Amino acid sequence: FEVHTRRVYSTPAEIVTLTLDLVGDGFGSVLDPACGSGRMLGQDVDPVAARLTAVRLALRCDNARIRPGDSLRADAFPGELADAVVCNPPFNDRNWGYAELTADPRWEYGLPPRVEPELAWVQHALAHLAPGGVAVLLMPPAVASRRSGRRIRSQLLRRGALRAVIALPQGAVPNVAVGLTLWILCQPSEGGTPSHVLMVDTSGRPDDYAAVAVGAWREFGAGRELDEPGVSRSVPVVDLLDEDVDLTPARYLSTGADDLSAERIAGARSRLAELLETVAGLLPSVAAAPADELALVPLPELVRRGMLVVEQQTPARPGQEPSRGMPVLTVEDVLDDRDATGSSEHAGARPIVTRPGDVVVPQIVTAPVAQVLTKGGALLGPYLSLLRPDPEVLDPDFLAGFLCASANVRHYTAMSSRYRVDVRRAELPVLPMEDQRRYGEVFRRLAGFRSALREAAALGEDLSRLVADGLAHGAVRPHE
Repeated sequence: FEVHTRRVYSTPAEIVTLTLDLVGDGFGSVLDPACGSGRMLGQDVDPVAARLTAVRLALRCDNARIRPGDSLRADAFPGELADAVVCNPPFNDRNWGYAELTADPRWEYGLPPRVEPELAWVQHALAHLAPGGVAVLLMPPAVASRRSGRRIRSQLLRRGALRAVIALPQGAVPNVAVGLTLWILCQPSEGGTPSHVLMVDTSGRPDDYAAVAVGAWREFGAGRELDEPGVSRSVPVVDLLDEDVDLTPARYLSTGADDLSAERIAGARSRLAELLETVAGLLPSVAAAPADELALVPLPELVRRGMLVVEQQTPARPGQEPSRGMPVLTVEDVLDDRDATGSSEHAGARPIVTRPGDVVVPQIVTAPVAQVLTKGGALLGPYLSLLRPDPEVLDPDFLAGFLCASANVRHYTAMSSRYRVDVRRAELPVLPMEDQRRYGEVFRRLAGFRSALREAAALGEDLSRLVADGLAHGAVRPHE
C-alpha cells in the first residue's frame, strides 16, 4: 500500500463528540475508514497507527476490529455494512488511486475527479452504510463548491444521499487555516427522495457551535422546517440544483431583520448600478476584418523558434519531499483568477516557479481558461500547464486569448462535460508585435468584462435576495 499524505493533527475531542452526537444513539456498529489514533475506530493506512489503536481500544472493549491498509485501494471490510460511518479523511490527496479505481463499483454517484479525493471518501462511506444508517464526514469547505465535483454533488442531492452540510467555526480544528464542514449522509431509501437539505453555519457561534449544530439536525430530523437567519435553514433540493451546485451553507441562509434596511438596500443598488456601468465600458469595440483567415502555426513550431517555453506540471510522487516556503498556484486559483493560495502539500512533481507574464492553463476544465500572471514567485501546482513567452516576440495576452478561442478548443480532447487541454496541440497566428498587442489589449479587456459580469451577477443575486427578505420581514415595502 501507499501512504496517504496525512494531516499532523488528530481529530479534536470536541469534533469527535459532535460527530457522534450527530450520528445519534442506538447504532450497533460504527466504521471509520481513516481511523488514525482510533478516536472514531476502523481502518487506517498507517500500520503503526493501526496497531497502536488496536492495543488502546483492546483495553476498553472486546469487539473493536482495527485493520492496517489503504481504505480506498485495499478495503479491509469489503461488503460489510455499518449502522454508522464516521470519518476525518485525508484532504487534498491527489494520489488517492484515481487511475487504479476508475471502474470501482463504489462510484455509484459518479467517478470522483482526480482532484476531488474527498468525494471518493464520501462514496466509500455510503458503500459501507447500512439502510437507515448515518454517515458524518469532516470535509474542507472547497468540496462544496469546486466545479469539478458538481456532477457528483448533484447526484448526491437528486438521490437523497446528502442530508445536511454544517459549516464549523475557524479554529474548531487546530492547525487548519479555514473553517471545515461536516457532511451528513444517509443511505437513500426507496420511499421517495427527501425534498429538503439542512444548511447550518456555526461560524458566528464559536462558543456553542456544537449545540447549535446538533439542535438544528435533531429539529430537521423531526420533520420541522428551519429558517433561523444567518444560522440554519431547510433548503429545497431544487434550489441547490443550479449550474454550480454550490453547497456552501452561508449562500442559502436568510438575513436577519436587523441587517435589512432601506439604507442597506439602497447602497447595494447603487453599487450594482456603478458596476453595470463599468461592465458596459469594458466591452471592447471591434471592426470588420478582411475575408482572409489568419494563417495558424502549431504551437510546437513556436517553441522550436524560441518564441516560448512550455512546462506541464504533474502531481508529486508518493514520498517526495514537498517544496516549502513558497505559495503554490492551484487549478482553483487559476479558475477564480486569484493569486496563489496553495501550501506545500499542493506542490507538483517539479519546482516550477512562476514569473509575471507567464500564461497558466488548467489541463482539465469544463471550458478552457488561460490566466496571464501579474505576479510571480509561486510554485506551479499539479494539472497546470505554464507557457512562458518571449515578450519581445510574443504578447502574453495575445497568446492567452488564442489558447481559449474556439479555433483551438476543437484541438483539445472532449471528455463528457469537460476538456483535457493539451496546449501543445494549439495553433496561433504569427503576427507583428504591434498587431499582437492590439489583439492582446482586446483579449485583456474581454477577460475584465467577463470577470466584472460575474461579479455583477453575484451582486445582483444578493440584492434580489436582500430586497425579498426585506419585504418578507417588513423592513421595506413597495413604493405606492
